Amino acid sequence: MDCEICGRRPAYGEALIEGAKLMVCKACGKGAQMVAKREVKKESAPMERSEEEEDVVEGWGRRIREARERKGQSVEELAKEIKESAAYLQAIEAERMKPTIKTAKKLEKALGITLIEKYVVSGGSGLEEKSFKEITLEDLLEAQKKEG
Repeated sequence: MDCEICGRRPAYGEALIEGAKLMVCKACGKGAQMVAKREVKKESAPMERSEEEEDVVEGWGRRIREARERKGQSVEELAKEIKESAAYLQAIEAERMKPTIKTAKKLEKALGITLIEKYVVSGGSGLEEKSFKEITLEDLLEAQKKEG
């Protein structure tokens, strides 16, 4: 299953993001409340392959905000220009949400900055799902007690 935010494969687990349950990869799930995790194991004799992937660079929020401010635009003006909501753009700038590749490309074009990096991934051809560990209400209450 693919990450529902960036499309990367495999999705690592299900996270609660802005009130919605989404299947996410490790990068997109970083800092999110995980509802269920998926264990993944490689096949015993994988075939070698390489593929090029894209990801949003670290510090995307700061880069976007600084470029927008240099351009003299408000969040609302930039959001209208790239046809996204201002709330979504604010969450991206605050790094509460990672922009999708599609949104990052629109921001790159609008602001004249680089937000996407390409890299080559090589490894086995197949990953198989092993299991999901469902998190219970009791698990959530225990975690809440530990946090304070």
